[in-house]
Amino acid sequence: MTVHTSSILGYTILDLYQFMVCSALLMMTFFIIKPYVQDEKQQAWIITTASSIILSGFGINAVYHAEMYNTWTYDHVYGGEDKVSRLVLLFFAATNVVDLCIGFFHYRKYCDAFSTIAHHIFYLAFISVLISHNYSRGFVLCFLMEVPTSILGIGRLFKDYRSDLLFGLTFLITRLIYNIYLVIKLRNISSEGYIWRICSGVFCLHLYWFSKWANTNGLKLHKKLFRER
Repeated sequence: MTVHTSSILGYTILDLYQFMVCSALLMMTFFIIKPYVQDEKQQAWIITTASSIILSGFGINAVYHAEMYNTWTYDHVYGGEDKVSRLVLLFFAATNVVDLCIGFFHYRKYCDAFSTIAHHIFYLAFISVLISHNYSRGFVLCFLMEVPTSILGIGRLFKDYRSDLLFGLTFLITRLIYNIYLVIKLRNISSEGYIWRICSGVFCLHLYWFSKWANTNGLKLHKKLFRER
């Protein structure tokens, strides 16, 4: 079901209200957790962690629904949207805006020009395109890949819950294996489409990140497991 309402540049008054509510909730989350996380570097992970946990849930649900009800179709993935998927994208947009704004005042030195500023601005522009064309539902399928981010973030905030092995395993499953699966599915739906090409490029980036993680942490994990035997 596509949402049809009067809008300006693709955004409705309801979108604005929902965006403001999402932003307020994210800011509340930051200031509630902040007193328990004194290190500025850790504070930079509060918004990202909270957001990735929520987005992961929606991503898991979207993939489950697509598999159980066989909704890997052009109309569902490319040509449609519903109220929930649109809200999820607005929440993702709020995440990027709030992280930039709070980061400027509370952890500015950890707001990297590429991984934070350029990254967030790119996704804000991309979300605007999806919202204006009512394509939000298909993008929610990508949020399954936020699972390792949530695990990494929890480990950064609370060191007792850090698990490099779990992070690496979920990264392998979601950002490499599932990413390949997603590319195949999207290409089968529309070989002339551009979304699967973007996902292919993202896969190359994920593969590069995973290789760096494996080179840094793989040997450490191997030595740790060897000592425990």
